[in-house]
Amino acid sequence: MVRVHSKVREAFSSDISLVEMFQYPTISELSTYFERQKSKQPVVEPSESRNERLTAGKKRLQQRRQKNKKS
Repeated sequence: MVRVHSKVREAFSSDISLVEMFQYPTISELSTYFERQKSKQPVVEPSESRNERLTAGKKRLQQRRQKNKKS
């Protein structure tokens, strides 16, 4: 089981524990486990830098002020 565990970790670049291998003993159950783990991983999007956020905020504020002056 230890050999299978190391091969699975290597093949799937996964941090699955040996205990989890016993919890999901069949290929079908392991497949379901990996699919669930894959869908749990959040999509990481690059965030704007602080300066970009400040610049965008200043532009919005300026647009609101101009809109309020026209009203």
